[in-house]
Formats: sequence, C-alpha cells, structure tokens
Amino acid sequence: AGASGDAGTAGGSGAAGSAGGAGAAGTGGLAGASGAAGASGTGGASGTGGTGGTGGTGGTGGTGGITGLLTCGTSSCDLPQACCVAHDIQASYPFNVDHFSCYDPGAGSCTCSGFGCSTSTYQCAGASDCPGAELCCGDWGGNKYTKIYCSASCTSGMQQRRVICDPTDTKPCPGSRTCKPSQTLPGYYYCD
Repeated sequence: AGASGDAGTAGGSGAAGSAGGAGAAGTGGLAGASGAAGASGTGGASGTGGTGGTGGTGGTGGTGGITGLLTCGTSSCDLPQACCVAHDIQASYPFNVDHFSCYDPGAGSCTCSGFGCSTSTYQCAGASDCPGAELCCGDWGGNKYTKIYCSASCTSGMQQRRVICDPTDTKPCPGSRTCKPSQTLPGYYYCD
C-alpha cells in the first residue's frame, strides 16, 4: 500500500460580494377623476296664505241737528241759532225798548251795553225745536221771559217756569193743558 499523502492546505476565504444597487422608485399612480356634482334638491312647496280678516262694521250715522225757524222779534233765526233780546231802558218814551238779534250759542253770547240793560235768550219755541223727548221751557220773570231753552223737565221749586209750546205740534202740551198765545211775547205760546 502506498504511503498517505500530506493533508492539503485550507483554501483562502472568498472575497465579499458587492452590495446590490438600490431599486428604482416606482411611478406615482394617476389621479382619479373628480366625481360628478350631486343633483340639486327640489324646493319645498310654498305655504298657503292666511285667511283675510273680517271687515269692521260701519258706525251708525249721527242724528241730524234740529232745523227750522225761530221767531225773533219781527224776523226769525235759523235753528240751531238762538234769539238774543237786549232790553234797554231809555230816558225818554218809549222807556223800555227790546232789540232782537240772532246768535250762535256755541260760538258767541247774548250781550248788551246800555244803561240798565239786560238780556233774554230764546232757544226754542216748542218741543219740536228740542232734541229727543226734551221740552221747551221758559223762565218767567214777572213781566218777561228771562230765558227760553230745552230741558228734560220744566218743573222748578224756586222760579216760575212755563212749558213753551208750538200749536202746530201733534201734542204741544203735557197732560190736559192747552197751548195759548203769550200776551207778552208775540209769536210764542205757553201751556196753561
């Protein structure tokens, strides 16, 4: 048998391999398409209008004023004017003189300025010249009427008061009294 051969020398280490190159960057993806706009919503139904209010009731017409003529001396006044009588005392005959004139009681007054002068006012000549159920009353001063006016009553405890009446009225006097002409005031009547 042949002799054993010598052991072989160990092989040298292999050289280190080179590092691998970096991979190339990937390409960016494409942007997605923008979505379509949503459809616009349907508008809500319009509301029903409210019911109109009920019209107010018209007011009642006013009552017409008293109209007609009121005797004033030798002339007359258009109601609601009144008659103003100025009683003048004079130094010679005739000693007592009455001056008659018409005036508006709502805008003026019955006045006089002579010596011993006094006035009387006449606003009616019967119940038909007064509003509603009022009577025409006359305050009697002994020899003349100091005032003739409309009132709910002609009774008085202190002063003599008469009901002045118009004989052409359907019922000129209350109760059973009669309408007589005045002796001191021509054109006027009183209940007796």
